[in-house]
Amino acid sequence: MLNIDATNLLYVAIHFNKEYDDFSRYKLALKSYIDRVIEASETDSYLAFLDEGKSFRHFIYPEYKAKRVSTYLKFKNDLVKYAKDELGFVSYPLLEADDLVCLAKQLYPDSEIAGVDKDLLQIKGTHWRFKNGVYNKEVISEERANFLLMRQLLSGDVSTDNIKGLPGFGEVKAEAYIKENNCKTIYDLVEAFVHTKNRDKSIYNVDDFILNLKLVKLLQLEDLKYLNIEEDSFKEFIDNAIVHL
Repeated sequence: MLNIDATNLLYVAIHFNKEYDDFSRYKLALKSYIDRVIEASETDSYLAFLDEGKSFRHFIYPEYKAKRVSTYLKFKNDLVKYAKDELGFVSYPLLEADDLVCLAKQLYPDSEIAGVDKDLLQIKGTHWRFKNGVYNKEVISEERANFLLMRQLLSGDVSTDNIKGLPGFGEVKAEAYIKENNCKTIYDLVEAFVHTKNRDKSIYNVDDFILNLKLVKLLQLEDLKYLNIEEDSFKEFIDNAIVHL
């Protein structure tokens, strides 16, 4: 089975057809992106997820994604309706598409992942990365997934999600810190950060660390209870959303 983060694919379909007023072009583009990854992965079923309004992260941090310029996206609502009605795309209140992919991967560990979003790379497994209209297969090890999550937690993601890096940390400093403290998992990083011998509070701010952890880390099944989402009903939602080919 394939877990697809379809939000960015929908935006790509809109972007490359924005000069046209023929809605059929938008539908054809989006469907072709799905057909290509179905063919490349040789899957017999898929889950395709979309964002739905504001996520729980906006309520934790109101500035989340605040730097994104709000622009008119031609046919967006029509394309979302088409995707849900004809292609079986789904969304879930408060959850982003990449969270849904991560949660579905936990329910179906043998499933593969498709999309554009770099946040997906914190999930170990087989990925189909969409770039320039082509899907390329990439296998992400658990070690690599953990490293990418830890690096993003420290360095932030200002350009895309408006998540600030911790004071003093860019990607280079983050990578060095992870290696120096021999951090293999997020729990190692938490321990290293909290118990670091460096007492410079302007750099090592635990509150900033915890906030970034909440913003950067994709949801786990055990996190659902904090959002008042009943796990069994969520599993039923996922099972009902599978598109069989």
